[in-house]
Amino acid sequence: MKIYISSTTNDLRGLRNYVSDQIAIWQHQAIYMEDYSADAVPPLQKCLEDVRRCDIYLGIFAWRYGYIPPEHECSITELEFQEARQLAKPMAVFVLDENAPWPGNLCDKGEAGLRMERLREWLLKQDTYTAVLFHDEEDFRNKVPKAISDIVKRVETQIGKKENKIGTRLPTPKVTLDRLPTNTGEIFGREKEVSQLDDAWKSPETNVVCLVGDGGMGKSAVLNRWLGDVARDRYRGAAYVFGWSFYSQEEDQKEVSADAFINEAWKWFEQNPNDLPASTRERGRRLAEIISQQRSLLILDGLEAIQHRSGSEQGAVKDQAVQVLLKSLGAQNEGLCLVATRQTVSELRAFAGRTVHEIRVDFLSEESGITLLRDLGVRGSHDQLGEAVREYRGYPLALTLLGSYLMEVYEGNIEERDKLLPEDDSARHVMEAYERLLEGGPELELLRILGLFNRPAPSSAIRRLLAPPSIPGLTDKLGKLSEPQLRRVIASLKRHQLAISSTVSSPVDSPAVGNGAAEEALDTHAKIRQHFSKFFQFDQRDGWREANRRLYDYYRQLPTKQLPDTFEEMAPLFHAVAHGCRAGEFQRTWDEVAWARIRREDDGYSVLCLNAWQSDLAAMRHFFLDEYDVPAGELGPVAQAWLLTETAFDLRGLGRLSESIRLLRQGVPAHEATGDTWAAADAAGNLSETTMLYGDLEGAREAAERSLRLGETAVLAAWAAWLEKLQSCDQSAPAALERTTDAVATFVRAFREALPDGSLGEASPRLTSALGELPEHTGILDWLTKLTPAYESLIGRLRQSAVTLATNYCTLAEVLHKQNELEQSLRAFQRGESLYRCVQPSVSYIHGYRGFHFCDLLLTLRRNEEAKVRAAANAEVDRRRGRLYAVGLAHLAEARATAAETLTVAEASPFPSLEKIEQACRELRQSSNQESIVLGLLGEAELCRVHGIFDRAQLRIDEILAGVGESQMRLLEVDGWLKRPACVWQSGRRKRPASTVKRLVAAWSGCGIGAVAKSLTL
Repeated sequence: MKIYISSTTNDLRGLRNYVSDQIAIWQHQAIYMEDYSADAVPPLQKCLEDVRRCDIYLGIFAWRYGYIPPEHECSITELEFQEARQLAKPMAVFVLDENAPWPGNLCDKGEAGLRMERLREWLLKQDTYTAVLFHDEEDFRNKVPKAISDIVKRVETQIGKKENKIGTRLPTPKVTLDRLPTNTGEIFGREKEVSQLDDAWKSPETNVVCLVGDGGMGKSAVLNRWLGDVARDRYRGAAYVFGWSFYSQEEDQKEVSADAFINEAWKWFEQNPNDLPASTRERGRRLAEIISQQRSLLILDGLEAIQHRSGSEQGAVKDQAVQVLLKSLGAQNEGLCLVATRQTVSELRAFAGRTVHEIRVDFLSEESGITLLRDLGVRGSHDQLGEAVREYRGYPLALTLLGSYLMEVYEGNIEERDKLLPEDDSARHVMEAYERLLEGGPELELLRILGLFNRPAPSSAIRRLLAPPSIPGLTDKLGKLSEPQLRRVIASLKRHQLAISSTVSSPVDSPAVGNGAAEEALDTHAKIRQHFSKFFQFDQRDGWREANRRLYDYYRQLPTKQLPDTFEEMAPLFHAVAHGCRAGEFQRTWDEVAWARIRREDDGYSVLCLNAWQSDLAAMRHFFLDEYDVPAGELGPVAQAWLLTETAFDLRGLGRLSESIRLLRQGVPAHEATGDTWAAADAAGNLSETTMLYGDLEGAREAAERSLRLGETAVLAAWAAWLEKLQSCDQSAPAALERTTDAVATFVRAFREALPDGSLGEASPRLTSALGELPEHTGILDWLTKLTPAYESLIGRLRQSAVTLATNYCTLAEVLHKQNELEQSLRAFQRGESLYRCVQPSVSYIHGYRGFHFCDLLLTLRRNEEAKVRAAANAEVDRRRGRLYAVGLAHLAEARATAAETLTVAEASPFPSLEKIEQACRELRQSSNQESIVLGLLGEAELCRVHGIFDRAQLRIDEILAGVGESQMRLLEVDGWLKRPACVWQSGRRKRPASTVKRLVAAWSGCGIGAVAKSLTL
């Protein structure tokens, strides 16, 4: 259906563009004069022809009468209206209320003003339609959908097209762009960039286009302009259109999460939320696979927020899911991915000039800058305007602010710009002038409010800030305004180009949002937000803290559950952490939100259950003062220790091992200093695992031995606390308690005898011997809990300490295995397992990650049958406990054991083993553990190699090498590189590359990988 938009242009451009975009989204065709620029037909004739051909006439009228063509007595706008009325076209007419505030420079005076008054009077008296009065842009946006919906339904009923009712989302295209920055103004001098985007969409060879330019150059405006064009063409065959912005105003923000983007995109492309992979890299791969299979348009704005800004990794994307997504789309994409960023994307360089193209968005030309200033109403000669453009280097944001400022203060006189001498940062210079102009007024306070957010500010959050008592420097004036007065302030900022209307449609931002509803919001350019945020933060410190304190309370109260279950429910808590820390409420924020509700203490719920690794890390980052080295001093010692080790856990989960190791080395002594030896032992064990994965086996062994010392001390301390409590009980206690006291005393003596001689490995056997004296030996802690139920919490601490000690023995065993000290490794595994069975009597073997590595050692020792039995038993245990990655590892170990057996049987088929490994790899891909995924791929590659399936082996090795290098898993990277030459050589495609293997071994000799090095036959 064709809808003709009639209005004057420069004063109502934003409203015209809004209506045009909405009409396109509703699957109808908007027709208006902006489309006529290249047409040879005279404008008036063309306009009237289009009015005759349209199905609906839509008129917008304020206080400008418009251009009167030669030989006519009426303006084009009035002639369009008369033509539609004479033809009895269905009409929707919007008229600005005469009492609404409106800029004086947008109101005609003299004869034109009188003509406009007569036209307005006539418009309001017609009986063939009902004119809709609007008060400002927000009011207009609210009233347009219903008015158009009503008239379209009426027309469709008349012409018998009931099946295509307005408001019904058609199967294609499916469009969401509400997360992109809003831009209501016209853009100038970007015809080339828009044309390049047109060409990219048409080209089957182009998969990704990056718009690259500094902030304020107009990248988002170019995107919006092009999206408006394709919207009018019903998105040119796209099945899905999805837009997202990562932008943030904090220049020093180190972590920005992409978790929300991945979750929303997954649902938008009609995928079951339960099928979202837990692995961050697998999420990116699967999402790219879904997007690339159809003609889709993906728009990612403000990508620089999740890119490294400097150093050797400058331009690289921090988030692993987005890394993989962009690489995959660069390689294959049926549609187009558009990226707007301030720097080149490192991950796409390999495709540059082939499937990926970069468009530089730079300073405006002098002529384009002059056109921009004239459009804003600035007066002056062509040379004067050109000189101003040169002074401001053609910087679009600075010119826009300059023009708006001159219109407000000097009636648009370009000669007055000398009072605003531009500096190197011309946009900042104009903003400082605005700050002086607005000083003491409510407009400046509202700009400071916008500076508190790194996203559109929901009206409900703004109201929370405006509530009494007033906040110094922020709501002294605003808090006293009525709703109409506040709207006039907002309109004033929009007129100055300092703010734009927006909406929020996610429950993350507002309690009023849900079931497709949206809430009004106010937004501004990131550089404007940053400027007014910085000045308020340092000039009005008390006000800054109080404002963030209120926003902390606002966001922490948004979830309806004290302990949110899903990422969407928890997302407001991540905002709460940011505002709480900005308010200086570090300890309160940690206690009430980060530790209690996000992490659920040491359960790590946000990462282990929701896989929100990047969001959790971004939240943890707010508690540090500098990088990840100095926790906020306001945090107590216990909180600081947990902050260090939990942040290290996040970094390891995201593959940033070197940073994780640095924090763990601080966290272990921090826990020791608080007297929590169990937490210190647990952290030391994690340090050993991470250091080993990073490739430093000597460092891993040192950390493992330290974890044993700490673990045994923790167990002794826990037993001593329990014994002290037990011995202080009533002397009339049952005899069973006396027997328990004797048993515990025997246990403690065994430990104390073991510790002084420095032979830590003897502690576990002596513990086993002591426990052997206890009745029934069904599990010491279960037995003690039955005897003394009143002390169950102390028994829980004992169990926790003992399990950690058992785990740390297995960690040491893994290191010893890698160093080819096989007998010592076996003894360490056996000691750990013996202790583990004492406190977990329901299991036969140590299982999970450690159980897999125990099987790995048995396979190295050629004890294949024993490994197979263990693996099968462990798979059942971990399945009952719901640990998917552990089930996958158990199946992997079982498959490898089966494969090892088939190698001893002549002509045995490899396919049963391959089927088992494929099953294991599928299970591991669904887990969040990248290390486990790589272990599965290594197992599959090795099995394929020994059975001569070389192409498949090579594919798996290449997949390994593509992932492990970026995630810093140097130990597994070595495995991959060492398998590659053997695979190539055995396939007969080239001579054995002995020199390559020697170079690899030499390069990694510092890692101490004895097991790998000694297994090579060069």
